[in-house]
Amino acid sequence: MRQEIWTELSALARAHTDIRAIFAADPARFDGFSARFGDILLDVSRTSLTRESLARLLDLAAQAGVEAQRDAMFAGEKINITENRAVLHTALRAPRGTRVLVDGVDVMPAVHETLERLFAFAQGVRTGAIAATNGQPFTDIVNIGIG
Repeated sequence: MRQEIWTELSALARAHTDIRAIFAADPARFDGFSARFGDILLDVSRTSLTRESLARLLDLAAQAGVEAQRDAMFAGEKINITENRAVLHTALRAPRGTRVLVDGVDVMPAVHETLERLFAFAQGVRTGAIAATNGQPFTDIVNIGIG
């Protein structure tokens, strides 16, 4: 069934490329393809996404189990199957007082302790309190992220 949806989505993408025509056919398009959260505006009305292609994308997400995976991520379940561990993106952004359990252990104290050390190090580099091996302030930083 997923392959069928991908085939339909590919056809829909090829069929709807003129944004002016899409707006002409749907004058209320902005209302249906935008959302606000506080001062943030998400506007996908000026893309080739249509109501039909959005519906098919949602079907694909449902078939792929995206909601269940999202819920499992927030629950601290081990959804990183290559490393058999939880993905803790949400824990890095969670406010103090939030509990994120992994194998029955709240990981948030360790997360916030690590974030405090990271912020202290960054501040030390910015102020010059932490210097290069020659005693001079850092002039360049290479940030290598994972995940």
